[in-house]
Amino acid sequence: MVSNEADERNTETAALAIAAYLKGITYFQMYREKSKAYLNEFYVEQGFPPLSPEALDIEFSRPLYNLDEQLQMLAKDEGGTSTLGSWFQETVDFMFEAGIIPSRLNAGDYIDDKYMKWIAANETLAKWTMTMEESAPVSPGIPPPAPSPVSSEPEVVPTLVVSEPEASTPAPPTTEAPSSGNKVFLVAPIGFAVAVLNYMFM
Repeated sequence: MVSNEADERNTETAALAIAAYLKGITYFQMYREKSKAYLNEFYVEQGFPPLSPEALDIEFSRPLYNLDEQLQMLAKDEGGTSTLGSWFQETVDFMFEAGIIPSRLNAGDYIDDKYMKWIAANETLAKWTMTMEESAPVSPGIPPPAPSPVSSEPEVVPTLVVSEPEASTPAPPTTEAPSSGNKVFLVAPIGFAVAVLNYMFM
């Protein structure tokens, strides 16, 4: 989930964080046995006993959705409703009727596909989320689809300091990946961890 304030300040950063999460999902899908081992390691590191093979099978029986599958669930039908939107609406309608929430919520106010579309529009970023090729860069020239921030304050853009290559290292190509590429590699390691936490608390 992304707050409205974070959305207005930096849509690109939010999309890149989601891309890192999707990378973790891809790892889960491609390497389930290794993922089970990592999940058990995480439990042990937190002071819990390791899960049994049966418990791990239950954990990994939950559906996982990569970028393409996310886009399919977010695609709207002729009535303007997506699969994910209908799931959300059914859930909040039940919660309202049960008295859990004070008023009905509209799925359209919360379900937004622009982040997934932003990732999918960047060919190499989309490939990066769908494969385990760690070196996939981010294609330049793909602006975020969201409108410009409303705030008049200048946007603070994080920077990454890169050390000079050694003399024996071949010179990099003349066309460098934009700063978003650097940010992808900064957030990528959290993708697997976030996916593990998502599994634990779903």
